[in-house]
Amino acid sequence: MGFTRTLMADVLIASELAGTTFAFTDINEKTLDGITQLARRDIEANKLPVRIVSTGDRREALAGADYVINTTRISGLEAFALEKSNLMC
Repeated sequence: MGFTRTLMADVLIASELAGTTFAFTDINEKTLDGITQLARRDIEANKLPVRIVSTGDRREALAGADYVINTTRISGLEAFALEKSNLMC
């Protein structure tokens, strides 16, 4: 989740991409909800001109896309929890 948030911030540095729509998709609804909530929180807190679309339908997410960035967490949220706990040590 942290990687996606950092990647979004990197994309938004480019003024040409103001007004961007990020379309998130995931086969795991819980994961999709989590990253969507975090992204929306970041966008609202920074008053960014960005739109978030969140869907379990990959075809819907990709429809009309100018760019596609695919990120994958192979080991799931269990690994994320482990990474997070190791960072706090």
